[in-house]
Amino acid sequence: MTDEDDRQAPATAGPKSVRLVPLPPAAMTALLEGDLAGAGAEAGIALTPYFTTDVSARVWRLRIDQLAADPGGAPWSTHAVVAEPEGVAVGYAGFHGSPDETGTVEIGYSVDPACRRRGYAKATVRELLRHAGERSVRTVRASISPGNAASFATIAGFGFVEIGEQWDDEDGLEIVLEVPLKEIAHLDIEAPMTESSYAGGPEILRYAAFTADPAGGNPAGVVLDATGLDDAAMLAIAAELGYSESAFLTAPPADLGEPGRAFTARYFSPKAEVTFCGHATVATAVALAERIGPGELHFATLAGIVPVDVVADGDGALRATLTSVEPYVEEVGAADLAEALAALGWRTEELDAGLPPRIAYAGARHLVLVAATRERLADLDYDFDRLERYMTGRDLTTVQLVWRESADTFHVRDPFPVGGVVEDPATGAAAAAFGAYLRELGKADSTAVLTLHQGADMGRPGLLRVELRDGDPRIRVSGAAVRIPAEG
Repeated sequence: MTDEDDRQAPATAGPKSVRLVPLPPAAMTALLEGDLAGAGAEAGIALTPYFTTDVSARVWRLRIDQLAADPGGAPWSTHAVVAEPEGVAVGYAGFHGSPDETGTVEIGYSVDPACRRRGYAKATVRELLRHAGERSVRTVRASISPGNAASFATIAGFGFVEIGEQWDDEDGLEIVLEVPLKEIAHLDIEAPMTESSYAGGPEILRYAAFTADPAGGNPAGVVLDATGLDDAAMLAIAAELGYSESAFLTAPPADLGEPGRAFTARYFSPKAEVTFCGHATVATAVALAERIGPGELHFATLAGIVPVDVVADGDGALRATLTSVEPYVEEVGAADLAEALAALGWRTEELDAGLPPRIAYAGARHLVLVAATRERLADLDYDFDRLERYMTGRDLTTVQLVWRESADTFHVRDPFPVGGVVEDPATGAAAAAFGAYLRELGKADSTAVLTLHQGADMGRPGLLRVELRDGDPRIRVSGAAVRIPAEG
């Protein structure tokens, strides 16, 4: 259905709206010639360099041939996808051809890599369904490679059902899904998901963690009652929100914590489930405390039991402190380090020799690399695909990049390509792992409080407090959280 790998910085805005703008054959021909200005003039909309890539060129050649054979098929050809109200082209989409004799069409789309992980894919599918519905189509089909979790998440919620498999000479094995348009007549395909509902499902909240400013810290989706949601539905909600992670609560295991204050917590990035997420835990704990009062909570996660204590500051603001599972720290081999540095575009001599690379775990695994200068930390421009492969092969959740301002103050950044996100704005699990790392190296006292600044380089500053206690191997991470207002 799409060549999209859905990766980008975490979404911070509300649900997206798009429109489809026809691309006439003259525009496609200009694109094949690399003439963006000419193509834009033919289409009536400015196009981006993504429209002239080799991947896009294959689409233009196919559509030009189709339209030459069937000029009446123009409504079903490829269109530019234009974000509204911005009026910016964010990709292209259309149908594989005119409806067949049964009234079936197959959809396809591709979002410009510069615009991915912002909700445009879901908005594009919604617009394609609306376009088909206006033209008396009976059934809409999609074909997706089995491993393309992002595309499965994108179409979730629209009623698509698997009907079989097929082999594509270019893409290989594909899962074929269909939805009769009459089956989604009850869905408002004109409207994107709101904060309060998802296709008639549970309430979905949005909170920013490790900040008191909704525009700062790390945004997270929070579903306080995910009863009845299966894995696909949770992944679909996480993908639609576009945040680095979202948290989903269900009933706790037997005998865990105080009744009504203990839960099973699961965490999903836009691409997959993760074992533990610190910022979504803090966000969820504050959301709960706003409803049931401050105090101790317990979350059963895939990493283990995580206690969280929520207190109100003097001004009434809520602050959550999570206590990690027992951490560990591992050394990094020379070859592994060299590959990580190559993917990041860093050199060995740019590292702080006093804080050597390690893998640290406190619920999730993180590669810790400490830069010698703030300038090195600020300049983040890495090979997304290469780093994703590296991290996947070593079961890493993020790479924690650090600069030491003082013995107890640090600035951090966390690339997160395995979650489909370029960078995580504030990473509680990595902060806990970093506390364990410093203790293991003897760079922090047995009892210590550390301050981590994160997100400033992304324009979403956050503040994380990390506490080490003598005699307790676990790490405590504290921060505020605030609800993100719904966009009107």
